[in-house]
Amino acid sequence: MMGARRNEHDGGAGRMTRAIIYFHYDARGRVDDYVLRALRSLRPEAQRLLLVSSSPVPEVAGSELRQMCDDVLQRENTDYDVGAYRDALRHIGWDRLPEYEEVILTNHTFYAPVRPWSGVFDRADSWDDVDFWGITEHAAMRPHPFLARRELPRHLNSHWIAVRRPVLLHPDFRRYWESMPEIDSYRASIQWHESRFTEHFGALGFRHRAVFPVDGYRRDNPAVEEALALLDDGCPLLKRRALFHDPVHQEAVGSIGRDVLDAACSQGYPRDVILSDLARTAVPRDLVANAGLTEVLPETSTPERAREELGEVRGCMVVHATTAAGAAAIAERLNRLAIGWPVVTTVPATLPAGEQEEIERLLGVREGMRIRRVVDDCADGAAALLRDCADLLEPGRYDLLLHLACPSPEEGASPPSSGRRALDCLAASARLLAAACRLFEEHPALGLVLPPIPQVGAAIEGHGWDGLRPEAQRMASAAGISTVFDASTPLAPYEGVFLGRPQALAPLAGLFSASADPGAAPPGGTRARALGRLICYSALSQGLWCQQVTTARWAAIDYSLLENRSQAIAALLPGPVEERLPFLAARLGDGASFGAAVRTSLVSSHPRLADALKPVYRLLAGAGARIRRRRRGR
Repeated sequence: MMGARRNEHDGGAGRMTRAIIYFHYDARGRVDDYVLRALRSLRPEAQRLLLVSSSPVPEVAGSELRQMCDDVLQRENTDYDVGAYRDALRHIGWDRLPEYEEVILTNHTFYAPVRPWSGVFDRADSWDDVDFWGITEHAAMRPHPFLARRELPRHLNSHWIAVRRPVLLHPDFRRYWESMPEIDSYRASIQWHESRFTEHFGALGFRHRAVFPVDGYRRDNPAVEEALALLDDGCPLLKRRALFHDPVHQEAVGSIGRDVLDAACSQGYPRDVILSDLARTAVPRDLVANAGLTEVLPETSTPERAREELGEVRGCMVVHATTAAGAAAIAERLNRLAIGWPVVTTVPATLPAGEQEEIERLLGVREGMRIRRVVDDCADGAAALLRDCADLLEPGRYDLLLHLACPSPEEGASPPSSGRRALDCLAASARLLAAACRLFEEHPALGLVLPPIPQVGAAIEGHGWDGLRPEAQRMASAAGISTVFDASTPLAPYEGVFLGRPQALAPLAGLFSASADPGAAPPGGTRARALGRLICYSALSQGLWCQQVTTARWAAIDYSLLENRSQAIAALLPGPVEERLPFLAARLGDGASFGAAVRTSLVSSHPRLADALKPVYRLLAGAGARIRRRRRGR
């Protein structure tokens, strides 16, 4: 146990005497702000507040937690949330649990309070015919979506289960936890606790209710699939999964994450707290899709006012010029901006003298311009910025860096329209750039803004790693970047155009610091290109979220192209949107097989038969997996 203190709380006038057990886990050993906010808000509601963590608690956070909680219990990361709850109940003492009228088991999987807790506690405290209760619940599903069973029973969502004295006094309550088998997977946790608790204690004659019963909603799991409706109904918590779940599923059930995020923030919950947490933990492109992190920049201010605003920002422009033609395109944008930010230009050391002279003619007339010849054959200029412009990244020197690059023909650059679009998204006018800078002023946890994936003449969608993933993983590990990688197309500034805080690049800049391996080869070729794919991951790993930005004109162009492409592909595929990706993956993906193709065909053409056969398939698949494990163990 990390620490304990005695502190009496009245729990509010007329409140039940209750203990709250809050389970916490973070793979990076952090205690994020959203956890502290939830605990602070729950403190007045409990006579005893216990945090049980299956990950190390940093000393700084631990000090605050000890002031906030009566107990801070640290344990090994075993048996998922089930093991954590069991250890916390043991810590309080099985015989002492009935000293409380109610014990609440809750966890770190939601943001709260988005709405006041009073609405939930007032309603629950008025129930005198309830032995245990939850805030939300999950509908029954046939067949079971995960296990080899015919049905997932209707149940209270396990992120909040309040157990009252009649259950606490019953000998089967302790037996339930002490007889729990080893929980070694998410599915095992669902099987032995999430979907079992409600049915198990209901069968013993105990009565239960949900504050927001599933009957009032259209979907099976409103906490994830109808988060907006729950918030509108006064639910105080927002499930984190509603913003990082599979975007295709969320789209199919009609959940618009941007609406959910806006609704939570309209009630006063800080947007940066949510996005900073998800930046570290969610798949980047899933977060962009779910939270709607693509913005059409407004051009509302006058050019004069925009330049005044930009003059108040300590900004610097870094231009990576690989050809005179590209430098001309960038020079034209700089003429439009006409702002006083210093400009630094990098050019490859291999650039012919005549080409460099032309670049100097186009760009070098500006005050503050310097040409830096760099060892870099990467079109997007990431390696040049991080190694040869490290002085620009020094803390406190600049608030923001605007990085612009022109494509390199040697790298098979995208057609001119793609590079032109990227430049337009941030540097078409002072009004656009000022609008982008305002985003940073409004959101301290915003790390980078960048154009969306290029569409015209580009072949990046679905293939953005371009063979660079292994090298990117090695470099990310060396830089201490732990962000989850996107599967096929990383969130990245593909044309080398972005606006960001110097801090966002700090982990990558560390690769070139004085303490870095002096014998390491300078980044070139694959390594230099991989660096460009890691720009956003560098920011995200620090909890600095990334926003895609575009112009109204390019948004209209891209949408028309994407709509045409989407409907053309959809016309060749069966079923609704949720079935199309599994259908393709079964035939073309890494796990493609004849059996998978047959299963997805059945789902599309004979859904009832497919549902009926799912338990049998899962039973056979489970048996096959057990046989393979036994063979490997010999």
